Amino acid sequence: MAQKYQAKFVLIILINFFLIGCVSFRNVNTYSQASLKGLQKFEELGTSFKQCCLENCLSNAIQTYDLENSSCPCSSSAKADRSVTLTYHALKNYLAGLAKLSAKSLKPIDVVPFVDSVNDSMLISWPSDQFKAYGAITQALSNTITQKYRKWKLRAYLQNGQEPFKQLVEFLDFSLSQNLRGTLGVEKLARKVDAFNLLKDPTLSTWDRREVVSDYYAKIRAIESSEKLTLAYSKILNHLVTGHQQLVESFRSTDLNRLKEVLPDQIRTLEDIIAQFNKLQTL
Repeated sequence: MAQKYQAKFVLIILINFFLIGCVSFRNVNTYSQASLKGLQKFEELGTSFKQCCLENCLSNAIQTYDLENSSCPCSSSAKADRSVTLTYHALKNYLAGLAKLSAKSLKPIDVVPFVDSVNDSMLISWPSDQFKAYGAITQALSNTITQKYRKWKLRAYLQNGQEPFKQLVEFLDFSLSQNLRGTLGVEKLARKVDAFNLLKDPTLSTWDRREVVSDYYAKIRAIESSEKLTLAYSKILNHLVTGHQQLVESFRSTDLNRLKEVLPDQIRTLEDIIAQFNKLQTL
């Protein structure tokens, strides 16, 4: 009789452990999908370093009545855009991989080839730390193919990706919230100078002057909208780092119950930040 009750007790423990594991993996999958949704707001920013460069180049050509300006010196801006885009895709693939692992998907995980040749590296502008982080996060994706047990695979995936994920998110955030927003600030100042120079023309009629002012404010509103979206996206990125850190710590402590407590709050906060980003797009 005692052995019978003992067997039932062990069975109940195993069932509870299984259910906890299922709920925890489901929470991880939900978090991964929400994080991926937030990260992909990058594609809705609607501006880039090269775009700003071309706008300034066109404005200068108009100011100087240059009809022969067939090319603009925007190679460094294109390099900055490539750095940002590669970083974004590496992070996107990482989160997609996390979602597939937590969903027990057997589909292969796409890996962006690591830029390691001298010729390719000349096309982007990364500090050495970003090259290392990019290589580490793509290696974490590659390792999922060779590991046998999915639970341990997910834990190793998170641990291997923790530091490179943080570094790449911070690089993406700095590139956009500091560098790109600074470029937008310069463009805004340039539009103001353009408008003042045009208004100095004594031959302009009252109607022409109103058109200049109207065009100026339209451009300023567009630039400021881009600045606000960039800052809103920065909040998304900062929250991704916090959420990923808590996820790693939960797996590291093997306390999967903690995931049920932590991740829902992380997801709700992230959804609120995404909603704020979406609201800015309608203004």
